[in-house]
Amino acid sequence: MISSKKVTGFIRNQPRWRFIAAAIVLVIAIVWFSRGSKSAANLPTFTARRGPLDVTVMEGGSLKALESQEVKCEVRVGYQGTKILRIVPEGYFVTDEDVRTNKVLCELDSSDLQNRLVQQEIQFQSALASLADAEQNYQIQLGQNDSDVKAAQQTARFARMDFEKYLGDNVADKITARLAQAKQSIHFLAFSFTHDAIGSAMLARAKAGVSVSGVFETTGSETQYSEYGRMRKAKLDVLQDGNPYVMHHKVIIIDGRTVIFGSFNFTSNADKDNDENLLIIDDPTLAQAFEAEFQRVREVALNPLKK
Repeated sequence: MISSKKVTGFIRNQPRWRFIAAAIVLVIAIVWFSRGSKSAANLPTFTARRGPLDVTVMEGGSLKALESQEVKCEVRVGYQGTKILRIVPEGYFVTDEDVRTNKVLCELDSSDLQNRLVQQEIQFQSALASLADAEQNYQIQLGQNDSDVKAAQQTARFARMDFEKYLGDNVADKITARLAQAKQSIHFLAFSFTHDAIGSAMLARAKAGVSVSGVFETTGSETQYSEYGRMRKAKLDVLQDGNPYVMHHKVIIIDGRTVIFGSFNFTSNADKDNDENLLIIDDPTLAQAFEAEFQRVREVALNPLKK
């Protein structure tokens, strides 16, 4: 423990200038603190409470909040952005009730958006009208194309018919088609009969039970190309004519009602090369007249005449 004698001795041993300096520092400190307490006593005070704060500034200068907040609309429509029409007061406390009732906190100017919506609706309706016109034109074009195709097909058919007038027609096919329809009888008179398809059609109907009878011109009937030998071999009722001159008929009578006649000989040359004519007439009265001639020629074939 330090004794008071030692402290007193220490102080007495110190130089005098140290005591003077300590006294000056003590005086300065007293003066400083006395001034600070007076200036603090002169400052205006205000009791803090919730509510509006009225501030009256008597001197020039600027007033800034310690913690400022800036509400800025970042919604951009157009060049100048969107205006804020209404916003809740600064410091407004949002409650749960506000959330439940969908309280509007900030209302923006939607006039520009509404104008744009109207313009888009106009463009949409215009596009719909254009689509309807396009679909209608498309259907019209489809109908026109269909009509054009049918007209072209009709024109092609007529052109083909005109062309076939110069080429001629395959008459033998028409004859064989009619022969295939025979149900009772086929009677024929043939000046020249070498067409195999016509001969085969008659043989087929004979096998089907149809009565086939005919008279051949004698000249050329015994050649290897004539149908006379094939029909005789099949035991058909065929004869060589008894006319000492020429039997020049080219006739087929089917079922006593259809007559096939003309300049057309029953040959491939007549069918493909010659200029011939042929009539196919369905008329029982006409057929009876040809049937009478057939019976006359057949009677002569059974009883040949002499020159």
